[in-house]
Amino acid sequence: MRQGKLLTFAFLAMQCMMAVAQDYHPLVVEGKQWKEYSEISWLNRYEYTYTIFGDTVIDGEQYHKLYIEYTIFVRPDIGEGNVFYTQPKVFFAGLQEQDGRVYIHQYDKKRQFYDFTLNEGDIAFENDDYLQRVVKVDTIAVNGILRRRLLLSEYEKGQSVMGEATGYWVEGIGGSRGLENPSDWFDIGSGHYLTECIEDGRRIFTKDDFTAPAYNQDDGGWNPKADVNGDGTVDVADIATIISVMSGGSPLPSEGAGTAADVNGDGVVDVADVATIISIMAAK
Repeated sequence: MRQGKLLTFAFLAMQCMMAVAQDYHPLVVEGKQWKEYSEISWLNRYEYTYTIFGDTVIDGEQYHKLYIEYTIFVRPDIGEGNVFYTQPKVFFAGLQEQDGRVYIHQYDKKRQFYDFTLNEGDIAFENDDYLQRVVKVDTIAVNGILRRRLLLSEYEKGQSVMGEATGYWVEGIGGSRGLENPSDWFDIGSGHYLTECIEDGRRIFTKDDFTAPAYNQDDGGWNPKADVNGDGTVDVADIATIISVMSGGSPLPSEGAGTAADVNGDGVVDVADVATIISIMAAK
């Protein structure tokens, strides 16, 4: 009886959550954090944290305040990895978001920061010598949330594309090169990059999620791991299996339930795994 009530409650709750799963997910959210890593210098490595905290008025407009803090370490391969310098949290910029576009006010100037409404072929950034163009737009499902992803490539003006995708923008997250570097590219995974994004105290995105397989709406985004009970179908029975694991039920026969029921691969069996399956079912 207890398990049945738990299943019913979880299913209804997740249906409500996933009913809006394909809505726009904002980047500018109070308390949101971005953690980043940099090894551009041959001597040191850097760890950054950006946090949205509070709001303010700049030039008559409302902004959320973005703070930065960072630590510089001596690289362990040439030293003992000791902390070289720590910068306490300080104000970095004002952020504002309207209709899928994010604006930043920094150095006494407002400019567009991200535009998640761009489509294939649109220009994301341009200067005298180079431009960055959207070469592909798709959707990825991360922790049960569907997010729009833009793949960008850098062109030299007057020449063909310089390689394939050089970076990603993801709705509600920012860029693969870090929040503050939407138009600053090296090869993907090199130099400076986002390591994780945290919202409401929960990790919602990591650097590996930028290259997640595209969500396929034609087949409902089905993937073998979502078929938790192994019956060849992603349905309510898989949700029931996860709820059983959450409520202390027996492990699955094929493998440990803690592994099989962790559909989103975040190391925890919880309602986020139920949400992932519901999002797949809803798209069928």
